[in-house]
Formats: sequence, structure tokens, C-alpha cells
Amino acid sequence: MVKKKKKAAAAAAKHEQLHGKKENTPGIHRRAWVVVLGDAGRSPRMQYHALSLCQTGTYEHVHMVGYQGARLIPELEEACSAGTLVTSYIPTTPAWMAGQASGGPLVSMARKVFKALFQAIVLFKMLCIQLPRPDVILLQIPPAIPTMALCILASRVSGARLVFDWHNFAHTLMGGGVLSRIAKVYEKLFAPYADGHVCVTRAMAEVLKHEYRHTQASVFYDKPPRLFRGRRSSKEKQNLFETLRPCLREPMHIHDCLASMVESGVLRSGDDLFHSATEDNDTRGHRVLVTSTSWTPDEDFGILLDAMVQYDALAQTSSHLLPMLVLFVTGRGPQKAMYVQRMQSLDLHKVAIRTVWLEPEDYPVLLGSADLGISLHASSSGVDLPMKIVDMFGSHLPVCALSYPCLADEMVREGENGMLFTTSSELVENLQELFETQGKVAGMMEYLERHPYGRWDDEWQASAWPIISGMTQ
Repeated sequence: MVKKKKKAAAAAAKHEQLHGKKENTPGIHRRAWVVVLGDAGRSPRMQYHALSLCQTGTYEHVHMVGYQGARLIPELEEACSAGTLVTSYIPTTPAWMAGQASGGPLVSMARKVFKALFQAIVLFKMLCIQLPRPDVILLQIPPAIPTMALCILASRVSGARLVFDWHNFAHTLMGGGVLSRIAKVYEKLFAPYADGHVCVTRAMAEVLKHEYRHTQASVFYDKPPRLFRGRRSSKEKQNLFETLRPCLREPMHIHDCLASMVESGVLRSGDDLFHSATEDNDTRGHRVLVTSTSWTPDEDFGILLDAMVQYDALAQTSSHLLPMLVLFVTGRGPQKAMYVQRMQSLDLHKVAIRTVWLEPEDYPVLLGSADLGISLHASSSGVDLPMKIVDMFGSHLPVCALSYPCLADEMVREGENGMLFTTSSELVENLQELFETQGKVAGMMEYLERHPYGRWDDEWQASAWPIISGMTQ
């Protein structure tokens, strides 16, 4: 941490030396673009990048380029009101290109090709003609087609510095086949043309170095911003309880224990529902779990539902003194309706499930009030990390996570800040151990408090800002 602070201080001093005069010169207006070919409001890492760029004072305007959808985080909404952030929304792809309608593999391939061509046309118009010329372009990957090539073109036209932020490898998300192989060649071809690279894990940096034409990337781990700030107060939990009250009262499935507890008056406040860090002995007969999902095929939500059925059967036996579980599922996505229908058909006595969509300011409160987080992220490349766990750790919330090597090597410490599983049965075993062992969950929360996962601002200044600004050269 000391080295990082020294590095950040040196970077700040060099930036002042290099750019101070230009920033104070009348008529000079520096601009940055943050580009994501996705819903800007559901791209947290890029939103945090945009906010950090706004806060440097280097740029008069930061343009957030992406699709309009979910609300931006409150800090960016404030930056929009202040005029520092400018939202430049990409025209929506026609439904017949973006849909998942049947028609066979050839129709599906044709749809993807037409979608890429449409995106290329509208992005070329935006990036090379309409938007004011930038001094720096920061592009999220994935997606990579057609944004890598177009951002390279835009940077050459404007003379801007171009930085790729690698969250994953785009071709690994395409399910194999001809298009996936073409996308892999495309990524490897254009990767070296950026002026700088950051990525999310050491393992990913090694792949870029050895397989992507010696691309050198700085590892910039996701870190929670300050709105994910540990355990929450009774007042915050009460406000969240009132927000959630309508869905708490509405049964999701047969024998819904949560609706019964609310109707009977057992749950009357936030402290009745949520974890309280001030209590030595938790007298609640239930525990609160939370998971965030994009409801897409790359996350097998069925593992969690199977685990809930198994846990429910186990908790009903007299030989186990397991608490009831209240599971909150947040997020939006294409498979939500399918899984909600499955949830409604379940006959659960000791488990209650609720699907919720929370405003950006409420989600951190839920994480900071729950007992345990669940991550179902299955890495397509094997070298990325789920940002949802970052937010959980920032809220001092232990996690049970679907395991893969990079996750165990670079994020989750088994038995200290979380536990790992590969099957629904293993997840049930984890839950049983956590909730039958006195103080197990509390001990993990204490570990996360004693060993903070770091904060976005500090990591960004030390690892990302020198690459974005070019001060490493």
C-alpha cells in the first residue's frame, strides 16, 4: 500500500508538470471518452472510471458513451447536472437484430453479422464525426466487435491516447463456432494498436502478454467504491425494509415463510429482518442471503435453486437446527421470467425467495445488511473475476462462490472471507457449515473488516490513472 501511495503521488506530480500549463491555457478544452458497447447504467467499472476522470480536474468534459438503460450511479448523475459528465447514448439496435428468435444457426449468424454492421455504422458516425474530439479514449472489452477497430480509428483521427480496459476476452462469450474463432483473431490483431492496457487479474495479464502479440497490461483490480462501506445502521436497514415491504408481503411460492412472518408481525422492522453486527448472539430464526445475476446462460441459476430445495429438505429434519433462509435475487436479464416461473412452482417451507430490482443507492445497503452473498459467476475465459464479490467484500459480506482457479488464486480465501463450491450439493454443505458453526459467519465479517479489500479511488490512482494519462511513459 505504501508503494502504491508513493506511485500515485509521483504520478500526480508528473501530471502537474506535464499538463498543468495546458489546463490553465484559455481556449484549451480537454475531453475524455469512456466507451462501453452496453447499458451504461449496468457497467459499474466504466461508471467508476468516468467518475474518477471527472474528479481529476484534468478534463472539462467526460463523455460516457454507451446504451441508455438503467440509472447511472448518483455521483454520475450529479456530475451530469454539473456539466462535467456528458452522456452520449448509442442508438438502439433494431429488435430483429438483437432478438433471440429461432431460425437455425445460419439465421442466428446472419443476425449477429447485421447487428455488428449496424453498430459499426452508428458508432463510426458518433466517434469519428459527431462527438467533439477527445484527448483520451478508454474502451471496455468485451464487447470487442466493432468497438476495438472504431476506437483505434477515432484515436488516429483525433490524436487521442487509446486505452483498452480488459474485463474478459470477448470471443470466449460467443459460445464457440466460426464467429467465435473470427472474434479471437480480431482481438489478437487489434490489441497491440492501443497505447495502453489495463486488465482485471494477473492471470489475464499473462494471457495478453503471451498470446496477444506481447500486449503489456497493467493489472487494475476491481475495488469497491466508497458507497459500499461495511455494515449498515438500524436506520438504513429500516429504510430498506420499508422499500422492500411490498415484495416481502407478497408470497413467491407455496408455504412462503417470509410472507407469513411479515403478516404475523414477527418481522416488523429492518433489525428484525437483517443482520445486526452489534449483537453477540443473533436470535433471529432466519438468515438473509443475496445474489446478483444477469439472468443469462453463462450463469447457471439452476444450481442455486437446486441448493435451496436441498437445504429446505435438510432444514425440515429434526436432526438439524438450521435457520430459515431469505434469499434476495437482484438483477435483470433474458432468463428471469423462466426462472421466476420455476421459483413459483417450488414447495418450500424453510426458504423464501424474492426477486428485486433496487435503485443504485439501495443495493449497497442490502449488501451491508445481509448475512451472506452468493456468486454464480462462471468465467468464460477462466481469468476474470466477478465484480459482485468486490461489492460484497466492500460491504464486509462473506461469499459462497462458484469456484474456478483464478477466483481461488486472486480473490476468495477459503474459510476466511468466503467458501467455494462447484455443485448444488457442495453449496448446501457450505451453508450447513456456516450456519451450524457458532460464530463462523461473524468471524468472516470480522476478517473482512480487519483486512479491507481496498478502495477504488486509491487503486485507480495507483494502477489505472498512470496508464490512462500516459504518465508511465
